[in-house]
Amino acid sequence: MSTFLLISELSARSGFPASTLRYYERVGLLTPANRSPAGYRLYDVADLDRLRFIDQAKSLGLPLSDITRLVAVNDEPCSTVRTELHSLLEEKSREVATRIRELRSFARSLDQAQKILEASDDCGSCGPNCACSSLLDNTPDTRTLLPLSPRPSR
Repeated sequence: MSTFLLISELSARSGFPASTLRYYERVGLLTPANRSPAGYRLYDVADLDRLRFIDQAKSLGLPLSDITRLVAVNDEPCSTVRTELHSLLEEKSREVATRIRELRSFARSLDQAQKILEASDDCGSCGPNCACSSLLDNTPDTRTLLPLSPRPSR
């Protein structure tokens, strides 16, 4: 006989809020829950394993769209899941390497700007001949780098 969990129990055991569990069910990350005669969602204990997998994939920086792809092949042989996961992690690794290069370049720009400010004299009020203004004119556009993406909440 299977043990079923109410959404509150699954939430407590998994650490995911009930609203996230309902969302994951809606988008296909969790299989639709059975319902009790009173209409309560009844989740299978196997859903805990799936939620652990989802949490681990999120901690590796995979977006939900990629995790959905992985969950879709989860019933396939392990080699299929492993191949898909390997491909996604390679792609994520390339993205991180690019981001690191961009951030290093940005850090150099910040260091250079600080040195210019430290070496400049106080000009009284900011204007066209001020170090502050010239810095802003010569600073690369960093809007694609900032703000840093926060880790998504569960």
